[in-house]
Amino acid sequence: MKRAIWTTSLFTGIIAATVWAQTPPAPTPATPPAATPAEAPAADAASTEQQIATINGVPVNAKWFNQMLMSVGGSRVLQHAIDLMVVEQEANKNFKPMHGPEFEKLVQAEIDRTLDALVEQGVKPEERTRVFFELLRQSGRTEDEFLVQMRIQAGLRMLSAGRVDAPTEKEINDAFDILYGPRVEARVVTTRTRNDMTNLRKRLENGEAFADVIRTTPNLVRVQPQVIAENTTYEREVDKQIKAAALAAKVGTLSNPVPETTQGGELFHAVFVEKQIPKDATAKLSDPTIRARVEKIVRTTKEQRWMAATAQVLHRDLKVDIKDPILSRQYQIARELQQAAQQAATQPAPEAPK
Repeated sequence: MKRAIWTTSLFTGIIAATVWAQTPPAPTPATPPAATPAEAPAADAASTEQQIATINGVPVNAKWFNQMLMSVGGSRVLQHAIDLMVVEQEANKNFKPMHGPEFEKLVQAEIDRTLDALVEQGVKPEERTRVFFELLRQSGRTEDEFLVQMRIQAGLRMLSAGRVDAPTEKEINDAFDILYGPRVEARVVTTRTRNDMTNLRKRLENGEAFADVIRTTPNLVRVQPQVIAENTTYEREVDKQIKAAALAAKVGTLSNPVPETTQGGELFHAVFVEKQIPKDATAKLSDPTIRARVEKIVRTTKEQRWMAATAQVLHRDLKVDIKDPILSRQYQIARELQQAAQQAATQPAPEAPK
């Protein structure tokens, strides 16, 4: 895994595959292009501060170059950078700086947690890194974006220490019922139009492999691995409909689409069922190994929910004043996408037992 050193001022930017109540990664639709100069203006020779480089001896204007980069992938990158700085500010307020050897261990732990989650989903340990980078590539994200997200996760998890209640007996029993009761292993696919979902379904019905279809389908909002249990309850109506669609679909097929209206526009969700798993009658909560596993999942779930809630508070109180018009527009786009992602998020169920 490539390592990088990041500072508070760095402007670069899920996939964090954690269990159960993890906030899903933001969608990755094509970013509307910003106005980019058609021709690179020469830097003012009298002001070397504006020269970011020279190409064939010709100075390159720093402002123009940065604006060009932002026009290509700015909204997502900018939002990740702001997220990182906001979490760093909160960590500093709590006298828990996000730097140094101990914090780097926390970042590595987040990376390991992400890769281990793939193993929990059935990926062979020796294949987890390769599979992860394939998923990263399919999502349209870069390794640097992932590393920034891991730093944000590590910072939030560091802040959560001592602030999350221990699992209750009811939570443990409920989690056990979900983990070992009837369930389906699936992938929830989200598109922006019904026509996109229809075309995807037709290709699957014509015999194309799911991985090939996903890899070659443009403008997917999200493809999220998920375990959907019969005993899981949801508050949002769209989540209830997704669950019903998943349980009604046959293995190897895509469920009926479930529409959802968000601030960012209409979305369509469908579930590709990979496996149907009956209730495990041999599993007993009295088994120390099973109980320890369930308790760990519940504890992680509560921790993730605390982290997600804290991130929402930090965003709610966020005050951003961007002077540059192109950066300002990119930030507006990023905020709209983030709000749409939060509304479109379905609650992931815990990973399936081995």
